[in-house]
Amino acid sequence: MKKITDISIIDNYYAYHQNYLAGHGWYHLRNDEIGDPPEVLSNIFTEGGILTPPDLSFDLAKRVFLQDCESVCKGFVIDQYNSDVINEIVRYITQDPASKCAFVNGLMIIGGVGSGKTVLIRAFDRFMTRFNLERYYVDKVNQFNIYYTTGYDIAEQYSIKGPVIFEEITQLKYKPLIIDDIGTEPVVKHYGNEIDPVVQILFHRYNRCEYKTYVTTNLDGKDLKARYGTRIYSRMKEMFNDIILPGDDRRK
Repeated sequence: MKKITDISIIDNYYAYHQNYLAGHGWYHLRNDEIGDPPEVLSNIFTEGGILTPPDLSFDLAKRVFLQDCESVCKGFVIDQYNSDVINEIVRYITQDPASKCAFVNGLMIIGGVGSGKTVLIRAFDRFMTRFNLERYYVDKVNQFNIYYTTGYDIAEQYSIKGPVIFEEITQLKYKPLIIDDIGTEPVVKHYGNEIDPVVQILFHRYNRCEYKTYVTTNLDGKDLKARYGTRIYSRMKEMFNDIILPGDDRRK
């Protein structure tokens, strides 16, 4: 299918499915039950009925991604520090051949405190959730509805609930996962047992999960290796495309 360049197609696609769901609910939603789509969507439904991020042109995807950046952070500014990073994220999203990323892997955005990592990963989350297939096909695994958390939240939940959080996280093997700000979470104790729950989750995602994981961190490769050890760092190298975000603290 030809790359989509018209933003109205995205808006119509989302509105069309939302209108159907309002009247019918998830369970009955199938291509042959949706009814006649608006004319602007006719080519999409002829091609299979599902719009995915790689269907978008680079320019359209970038336009939408920047809108999401603005939604996450009012007054968001593109500058010499984040411009190339934004372009690479959009190439990854659209699976552009010019991308330096391996599309089978997730992303690790590496940058200093306040450099804008969280804004970019939250914008990525908003962008991808537009294409959440769970809204449309309950009999297919969810590809785009990403679960967001932080390293600190994982550690805090472990300190409260203990190992039960790993059972909860196990349910996430059916969807992508974002862990924001890994490497700053404390090593925690539960009934005297000391553990880094982020390490446990990353091991689980590496060994048992076919869906991608996305992380941000203030730590470079050397510091990640020192923080988590050689074994988990080696797996990180397999799981993630590293994207370096330069620049000083934007909060100053």
